[in-house]
Amino acid sequence: ESLWYMGQSKEHRHLLKHPVITSFLWYKWQRIRKYFNRNIRLYILFVFLLTWFIFREFGGSSSMALYNKFFYFAFIIMFSVMGIMILRDFLFDINQSRSMAKQKQNESNIGLDMLGILLGNVVEMMMLAFMILIIMFGSDLLRPGLTALLITLLSIELFQLLVSVKRYFFQPENWIENATIALGFAILYNNPKEFAVNRNLAAIAILLSWSRMITLIGKHPKNNHLNIYVTMFFKVLWSFFSFLSWYGLFIIAF
Repeated sequence: ESLWYMGQSKEHRHLLKHPVITSFLWYKWQRIRKYFNRNIRLYILFVFLLTWFIFREFGGSSSMALYNKFFYFAFIIMFSVMGIMILRDFLFDINQSRSMAKQKQNESNIGLDMLGILLGNVVEMMMLAFMILIIMFGSDLLRPGLTALLITLLSIELFQLLVSVKRYFFQPENWIENATIALGFAILYNNPKEFAVNRNLAAIAILLSWSRMITLIGKHPKNNHLNIYVTMFFKVLWSFFSFLSWYGLFIIAF
């Protein structure tokens, strides 16, 4: 909690570079690493399926077969990459558990630790099984699959809301995620006859979901050299809208 407030304060933000705090942050990262990686993989899967569904439904009937082939093969590539990432995290957890057991000189708990690791990776196994079903049945599972993912993302948002109500409402990223979830449900279950409205909503959904995904990937510690560009982007974007809200009055008057 104190580190979060320190990061929000411009006067104290430089203290986050202190060796004691960076060491503590590294330790905290080791604790939340698998959950952060799992969240990234889940959101990438959601963005990919949402984009696939939008191109299939609103990309034009003449190009539907081409879109389905392209996204299907791209999905197989993404499935392979995600499988490698999940396996890498799984092996990392095993090595970390073994090293801790050796430090404690307690070899008898290795079996229990392995069981805990397996139970802790049930979500990854379910995600892989879900992706295998998509490969087997193709675009026919896009609508129910996206519905399940939207419900999962909505559950995550509700959990974050219960953790801290004030902090949740003061973070713009949460508003973007909620707007993306609402647009996703609207695209999936809105009246198909309102094609033009749904197509405009789909365009906004692609913009918001991809922006959120790029920001989420940029926050990974391995991409710390990209964080400055993400910060610059949002600062420039905020300055642009602040200026446009004032200068827009001249445009309206003209």
